[in-house]
Amino acid sequence: MGRPALGSLAHEARNGARDRNSRWRAAKRSLQPDDENLPAQMCRLVVMLEEIIVAVDDRPGVLADIGELLGRTGVNIETLCASSHNGQGVIHLVVDDGDDAGEALESNGFKLAETRSVLTATIDDRPGELGRYCRRLADSGVEIKSAYVAKRAGGETELILAVDNPEDAG
Repeated sequence: MGRPALGSLAHEARNGARDRNSRWRAAKRSLQPDDENLPAQMCRLVVMLEEIIVAVDDRPGVLADIGELLGRTGVNIETLCASSHNGQGVIHLVVDDGDDAGEALESNGFKLAETRSVLTATIDDRPGELGRYCRRLADSGVEIKSAYVAKRAGGETELILAVDNPEDAG
């Protein structure tokens, strides 16, 4: 049996396969840069995670509360972004299990503003690659809703992107 097709992974992610986290990790390891199924120079794609946007009061310890809660729940935070303005905070969490994270947050009084699937892409870590990759998405009619740098190592940068049409992004 060959490597999993990208479309089937996206289908499983969108349809909430119960063991999707282990499948995503296995699929991510199995896809290689020279896969004929992947667009040349596009990215070494990948897998979908979930982004949860939480609206909070700006107070000391709120990020600690969320981190401890998700830790007790067994949800791993892949990356995050948090900001506040005029006493209100917004926390964007990219997690490996959006269902468990959302349920834990809501049952502990946190307000979920939005949840959405995100995808990861690996690009070369050199000047202009982000622009080239994002231009390809834009030229395909894909709108980027949020973007994160997940890690940089070995001459590569791993991005996490929330887009309006994940099927057209890969």
